[in-house]
Amino acid sequence: MKEEKKIFNFDSIKEFLEKLDKQLEDELSIFMIGGGAMCLKALKDSTFDIDLIVLSKKEFDILYKALLKLGYDIVDKELFKEAVYKNAVVVLKKGDSRIDIFIKNIVGMLDFSPRMVKRAQLYEKKEKLTADLASNTDILLLKCLSDRVKDIPDIERLLREGTDWQIIFKECDLQKREGVTWIFFVYEQLCRVENALKIKIEGKERVFNKCKEYWNQKPNSFMIDIKDLEKHIPKKYQSEILENLKR
Repeated sequence: MKEEKKIFNFDSIKEFLEKLDKQLEDELSIFMIGGGAMCLKALKDSTFDIDLIVLSKKEFDILYKALLKLGYDIVDKELFKEAVYKNAVVVLKKGDSRIDIFIKNIVGMLDFSPRMVKRAQLYEKKEKLTADLASNTDILLLKCLSDRVKDIPDIERLLREGTDWQIIFKECDLQKREGVTWIFFVYEQLCRVENALKIKIEGKERVFNKCKEYWNQKPNSFMIDIKDLEKHIPKKYQSEILENLKR
C-alpha cells in the first residue's frame, strides 16, 4: 500500500490560507479542526490533509468556488448534490493536496455546536477570510470519532495538553436528538490509544460511565475489536457486562 504523504506543515498551511483569501468572492468564516489546526498550534509538524468546517450552505458555496480557482476539484462528483449540505464530508484534491470540508455536521455523528464555535480561537482575520482553530478538547473529541490508527499519536499529544472531559460529556448530553452512539466510539478509540502506547488515560473511566448512562444505545459492535477487553471495563461493571461484551 502506498504511504500517504504528509504534505501540509505550518508554512504551507499559512500559504494556503493566504491564497484562499485572495480567491474569495465574499467574506467567509472557517473553523479548522484536526491535523491542520494542530500544526498551526505547534502541536504537530505536518499532516496529510486540512479539515475545515463551515456552518452553512452559503459558506460552503463561497469556499468551494474559491478552492476551484486554486485548482482543487471534488473527488466524487456524485457527492455534489443537495444531500451533501446536510451532513456529508466533501473531499477536494489537487495533486497530493487534500481538503476535507464538513458542513456543520461531522461525519454524520455530531454538530460543530455553538459551544464549539465559542470555544474556538481566532487564528487569523484577513481581507475576506476569518480562520478560527477549534479548541484542543474539541479536536480530540472529533479525532476520537473514528478508529483510525494514524490518529493515535495526535490524540496522545492532545491528552498531554490537558482535556476537559466535562466539555465532552456536555456535548453528549446536549447532542442526543439522533442518538449518542458516538460516545461509545470515543471510548473505543481511547482504549486503542492505551493499548498502542501502553499508557493509562486519566478520565477514561468517566467516559465509560457516560457510555453506561446511554447503554440502551450501545452499538452491537461495541468493543468488538478491542484487545485486552478486561482491562478496559471498570471493575464495578465487570460482573454485569463483561460476558455480554465478549463474542
